[in-house]
Amino acid sequence: MLRMGFIDDVKRVVADTPKEAQRVFFSATLPTEIERIVNRYLVDPVKVAIKSESGMASTIEQMMVRVEGGAKLEALSRLLEVETVDAAIVFVRTRAACTTVVEQLIARGISAAALSGDLDQSLRERTVTRLKRGKVDVLVATDVAARGLDVARITHVFNYDLPGDSESFVHRTGRTGRAGREGRAITFVSGREMRKVRWIEQALGQRITERQLPSEEEIRGHRDAAFRSRVVEALGSSSNGHRALVQSLVDEGHDPVELAAVFVKMARAEETPIQSLPKPGARRPEQRNERPERGGERAERGERRTSAPVAREGMKLYRVAVGHRDGVKPGQLVGALANEGGIEGARIGRIDIRNTHSVVELPSGLPTSVVSKMARARVAGRPLELAEDGAAAGGARPQRREGGDDRRRA
Repeated sequence: MLRMGFIDDVKRVVADTPKEAQRVFFSATLPTEIERIVNRYLVDPVKVAIKSESGMASTIEQMMVRVEGGAKLEALSRLLEVETVDAAIVFVRTRAACTTVVEQLIARGISAAALSGDLDQSLRERTVTRLKRGKVDVLVATDVAARGLDVARITHVFNYDLPGDSESFVHRTGRTGRAGREGRAITFVSGREMRKVRWIEQALGQRITERQLPSEEEIRGHRDAAFRSRVVEALGSSSNGHRALVQSLVDEGHDPVELAAVFVKMARAEETPIQSLPKPGARRPEQRNERPERGGERAERGERRTSAPVAREGMKLYRVAVGHRDGVKPGQLVGALANEGGIEGARIGRIDIRNTHSVVELPSGLPTSVVSKMARARVAGRPLELAEDGAAAGGARPQRREGGDDRRRA
C-alpha cells in the first residue's frame, strides 16, 4: 500500500503528531524496501514476527486453470456454476476490467458487484455489507480495493488476471480460508504465464495443482441434476390444482411424457445458454475496452444511429443526471442504484452512458419510495436525480453513436 502512494498520507500524519508519540506498524508482509520506509519513521523499533510454515494458509486449496484471455469469462461462468460457491472474489488487474466483468456476469444472471478505486468509502462499505448479507455473491475487485477484506462467507478466490508478484498472490488468496475455514483459490493462466506460476510456487513453497474446465456436457449434466433434485423435492408438496390441468391435457390425447418434456423446457427457458470456449489467443472483451476509445470524433461529426430506445418487457427506462463528462462508469451506477434502492444488481438492465446524462433500465412497477431513494444517491460527487426517461415516452433524446456509447454536444 505504501508503494502505491499512501506514503504521502503517512508523512502528513507523522508530521502532525508529537515526536514522543508511540508509533506501531502492522503488515502481513514486509518487503525490504518497505522495511526501510518503516525504519525511517519509527524510533528504535522492535520487530515482532509470527512464524509460519509457508506464505499460504494450509486451509486454502490452490488450483490453476489453463485458459487464454478470450475464454476467461466463459471459464469463470462455468466454474461458478459447478463449484460449491457461497461467495467469491474475482481479482482483475484494472478498474476498467473490473467494471466490464461485473456487467458481463450480471448479464448472465449472476449477482455481482464491483470493488475498485472508483468507489468512495461509503459506497465501498455498502458493497461489502451487501456481500456479507448475501445480496451479492460475486465481488469483482482490484488488488488495492480488496486489501484487508474479511468476509466469512467467501469460499472462493479467482485470479482472473495473474498478479505481478507472490506478495500480491498471498494477499489475494488470503481473502478466503480465514480463521481456520476452508477455501479454494483458482488462478487463470495462459500458456505464456506458466513461467510466472512456477516463480510463485517457488516463493510460496507450495504446488498449484491443475484442473480442467468443465465441458459443455458436464455443465448440462450439472444443470439436469440440479433441476431433477428440485423436481423430486417438489413432488412432496401439494399440487392438486396442477394435476387437474395436466390430467385435462392427457384426456385430450396428449402424451404424458411429451407434456412433461414441454413443461421442463418452459421451466428452464431462463437458463443462461452455454457458450463455446473462444479459440486460443482471442482477446477478451475487457481487453478491447481498455484500449483508448475510438469513434468519438466521428460521432461528433454526425455519424449516429437514430433508433429510439425501447425498454424490454417488464422494464422501464430512467434518466440519471451523470454521464461521460462526470467520468461515471456502469459499475458505479449499478452499485449506487442497487444499494440505495435495495434491489438486486442482476435486476438492473441495460445502461447507456451519454455525455451529459445516462439512461438505465429498471424493473417496472418500482414503488415511488424506492425511486425517490435512488434519486438521492450520489455518484461522481453528484446526485443521480433519477426520473422516468422522457425519450421513452416520445420526447427528444440524444442520438446514439456507432461503437456503443451515446454522446451529445454539451
